[in-house]
Amino acid sequence: MPSFDTEAFMKTLARSAKRRGKTMKEVAAETGVSETTLSRMNGGKRVCDAASMAALSAWAGINPARFSGLVMPRPVVDEKIAGTRLRANR
Repeated sequence: MPSFDTEAFMKTLARSAKRRGKTMKEVAAETGVSETTLSRMNGGKRVCDAASMAALSAWAGINPARFSGLVMPRPVVDEKIAGTRLRANR
């Protein structure tokens, strides 16, 4: 079973914070995720809960699925149907 890549997530979060000129302390304050949780995640000692993950992801504008190790299937589009819909909207 794929596991969540906390290290990659935290690196992406840190880059987002740096681009915004924010410290991790400010990220914690703005997201409601404790500094302790962020520190533990950064040290690889903790995987965060769903609510914290949602808050951090929303703040940083990142999709946490990128770090899940799961392959997300692309939607299958029937070109004949899609073409019909496009022409109908003209």
